[in-house]
Amino acid sequence: MGFEFKHTLLISEDEYVALFHGSRKSKPARLGVLAAIGILCLFSKWTLLIGILALAVVAFIVFMEILGWQLTLPQSYRYSVHLHSPVTYTISEKGFSLAGELLAVHSEWQNLKVWRKNGDWLILSPNVLPPLFFKVSDLERAGVFSEVMDLVKKNAVEFNSTEARRANLSFHRIAKRAR
Repeated sequence: MGFEFKHTLLISEDEYVALFHGSRKSKPARLGVLAAIGILCLFSKWTLLIGILALAVVAFIVFMEILGWQLTLPQSYRYSVHLHSPVTYTISEKGFSLAGELLAVHSEWQNLKVWRKNGDWLILSPNVLPPLFFKVSDLERAGVFSEVMDLVKKNAVEFNSTEARRANLSFHRIAKRAR
């Protein structure tokens, strides 16, 4: 039995940044271990420079994550002019599409490369196409969420998963290749 789900969104720059923010954070445990080593190294004159270097690396990584997201995500939104007017997103057993004032594209499931859930949002990133945004609660209310996820998992890898890293796939690498 087939299904089709359709909804229209107008995403603001702030909402766009919130959708993607925090999805590429470093492993906090690794940074914590490096910071702890750095602090321990500060107590010996023989390892003082190593401690300073380790803490500098941790500070640099944290700073770049904060600054990087604040600079690149708003810029990405501004370049995505199709998002500045309402966009209708459609998903069905045959594929997915988006249609707006400036852009209309359709693709079959085989073109989906990466997916992620961020809060109540399901973000689908096809190869060489803009990402598609669906509210999980809306998909559940329509009774199609499990069917959608079956197709998503069959055709794509979860963002930042071991499988995605092994396949060298992520939303930003795909987007960079598309330019």
